[in-house]
Amino acid sequence: DIISQVKAPWRETLLLDVFPELPPTNQYLVSQPPMSALAMTSAWVAVADLQTAGVGRRGKSWLSRPGNISFSLLRHFDVSIGALTGLSLVTGVTIADVLADLCGIDCQLKWPNDVYCQDAKLAGVLIEVPRSTASSCSVVCGMGINCMPFPRSHAPDQPVTSISELSRTEVTREEIIGTLIQRLLDNYARYISQGLDGFLAQWNARDYLAGKDVCVLSGQERLLGVADGIAGNGELQVYINGKLQLFNAGEVSIRRR
Repeated sequence: DIISQVKAPWRETLLLDVFPELPPTNQYLVSQPPMSALAMTSAWVAVADLQTAGVGRRGKSWLSRPGNISFSLLRHFDVSIGALTGLSLVTGVTIADVLADLCGIDCQLKWPNDVYCQDAKLAGVLIEVPRSTASSCSVVCGMGINCMPFPRSHAPDQPVTSISELSRTEVTREEIIGTLIQRLLDNYARYISQGLDGFLAQWNARDYLAGKDVCVLSGQERLLGVADGIAGNGELQVYINGKLQLFNAGEVSIRRR
């Protein structure tokens, strides 16, 4: 089961809710009333066997189907939200590492929050902040991973892939989710102590956009350039007309040219 994959010290204070069906799992956790006890827990996790109204970044829909992985993790941090700008990148690195270790899948990371394999989307991340103060915040990290292929009649409008299409390793959804919870909590703790520097090498090794022609959509502007990895604060680096420019996840969308 899920909880058996989580080890001390996280396991003893983990709150886990599992549902046969939910709208966005993020919404379930974001809508919960503030809990003073949350600061004493390792995390609150909501898992749905079927997510009926998944939401991705910038309000885009996230299509799911029975058998896929949809879960969200609510974590309290004793730092301001400004100290967590790289959290989605750390989450992506963690997903890619777990899928490599458990399923033998060689994933790549498409800035800022997608996991790709063979030029198709395998997983996505959505970060939301329901509560924050000058010195603390609660963050919900939502994750969707395709385990089963989509029927052609219900396929999304972009190339997608799934664990079952990429791996012959026998591994359960529960094992993947439980291992992800363990690794996420480990890596979030490491991120708080080391910052994004502790994850840059892992990200760079899996960078899907590095060296590729990209189109940066910033407001009404459409800028063409060449991606050149990420900066130490998690911003995307792009050479445009020979000059290096930086973009953050809140301002731009990235498209292959």
